[in-house]
Amino acid sequence: MAHYNRANDETPDWDTHFFEHDFINEKLLGVPQQVQAIFIGAEESLMVPGSLYQEKEASEWLKTIFTVPPNTSIQAYYIKSLEAHYLFAFPSEIAKLLHRYFGTTKLLPAAGFHFQNQISTSATQLHLLLTQDKAISTLYKDGQLQIHHHSKYNNPEELVFTLAQICREHQIKLEQVPIDCALLRENCTDFAADLACYLPNIKWQQEPSSSATQNTHLEFLAQKLYACAL
Repeated sequence: MAHYNRANDETPDWDTHFFEHDFINEKLLGVPQQVQAIFIGAEESLMVPGSLYQEKEASEWLKTIFTVPPNTSIQAYYIKSLEAHYLFAFPSEIAKLLHRYFGTTKLLPAAGFHFQNQISTSATQLHLLLTQDKAISTLYKDGQLQIHHHSKYNNPEELVFTLAQICREHQIKLEQVPIDCALLRENCTDFAADLACYLPNIKWQQEPSSSATQNTHLEFLAQKLYACAL
């Protein structure tokens, strides 16, 4: 089973009341001990090669690059395929809330599955995670990570333009790049179909089906997240 829920447009980002209400009332979270991992959609992130990583210094670098308030929690996720550490920041109040309801459950970046598998040395691939108005894009060229990018969008055309700019900067033709797209938003089916008009190589479900539903897309995302949680 998969269930999608989001706050309304008037709710502030990282609103603790919204999350706590969801934790209490969501039936899928009825047994907190069964929660394998919690994925955080933080925009403030930093990737550090393993050979250079020092926990305290990396955290200070992230605070220097982004303007983060003092009451910020910084987590680190080790990316085995890249031998790098991925740092991400979010409010400490949210971290405390998660600890209260889920104990020491693993906290992972929402786009962690973009780095889950070792990509072929000859492969070019674009990974997407799309929420209602934000996109996380990760581009590989010839097996090498090129860019991990956060952006906002209002419609499919604006998103496609941003992706085209990213690919152009790396001498890649967007229409020829295989795209693995996970959606966490409303109207997934319609939005994915609109994207497919511009992006012929996009994949957003395990098996193409004329009877795809919103849960089809959520299951596609859930499978990728579950692989990270193992």
